[in-house]
Amino acid sequence: MTIQMPPLPKARKAIYDYYKLEFLPDGFPGRRMDDGTVAAHPLYPTYVIGNYLATFRDTNDHTFIAAAEHIVGLARERMTYLPDHDAFVFYYEPDQKLSAFPFRFYSGLTQARYLMPLINLAKLAKKDEYFRFARQIFNSLKVPVSDGGVLLRTRY
Repeated sequence: MTIQMPPLPKARKAIYDYYKLEFLPDGFPGRRMDDGTVAAHPLYPTYVIGNYLATFRDTNDHTFIAAAEHIVGLARERMTYLPDHDAFVFYYEPDQKLSAFPFRFYSGLTQARYLMPLINLAKLAKKDEYFRFARQIFNSLKVPVSDGGVLLRTRY
């Protein structure tokens, strides 16, 4: 089933063209690859959610809140839950060719980029579940490198 997502702001078109943003059939933001396929991109939802929330603020059209919520739901489905840390992580997989690294990992930058859009969505949609999800993503930043996470403790 193909879902039609609402339009993104025209002012962002050049940026999204540069990053080859395209929606997957379920509405998830992805990157058009050189071979013509579209790969779900862990970072792209953060930008699209933020743009939808900004458009909602400008228009008060709840279609944009619903679209942001839809993307958050799809992102959560694609994330991996780490029960020992009560954390959700969005892995970059080597076969997706979205990273130069030849191994599976999650990015602290990508994880952190989810926080403000989720907090803003929680406030605008008036749903505490997005605060909890933001907390679980924040928890991923506290997982030590030795456990496959991103937290590196140094003497500094």
